[in-house]
Amino acid sequence: MTLSIRSGATALVLALVSVVAVAAAAPAAARADEKADPHAGAKARVFEAARKAHEVAVENLRTGLAGPETVHAWSLRWMAAQTDFDPTGKVRAIEEHFERMNDLDELVKTMAAVGKASTLDVASATFFREEAKLWLETARAK
Repeated sequence: MTLSIRSGATALVLALVSVVAVAAAAPAAARADEKADPHAGAKARVFEAARKAHEVAVENLRTGLAGPETVHAWSLRWMAAQTDFDPTGKVRAIEEHFERMNDLDELVKTMAAVGKASTLDVASATFFREEAKLWLETARAK
């Protein structure tokens, strides 16, 4: 029993040291980004705000407080913020948007099966997925 407590304590200490090391490195990386792009900090905050708003939109969809349009809109904003933050990652941003639209389509179909989403919600989510798929295929072809 003592060995497992010590092992657990050692693992906890190692985890905390890792977190502290990463946290210490983050400001240095942010300062380096700020030198290369004076707006990097603002772009990172916009990116994080869009990610969080999308997360809230999905939760609101699940509880009936939002529709697929809201989730789609926040996914678009997240994709745009991601592209602003890292212009070289446009294809990756579109891939991630496509993944979110796939998830949205599946969620709305599941909700519709139990009477929690309308046929318009299903049609909209399918459209959003197909639109994202087209954008991804186009971006990959370039």
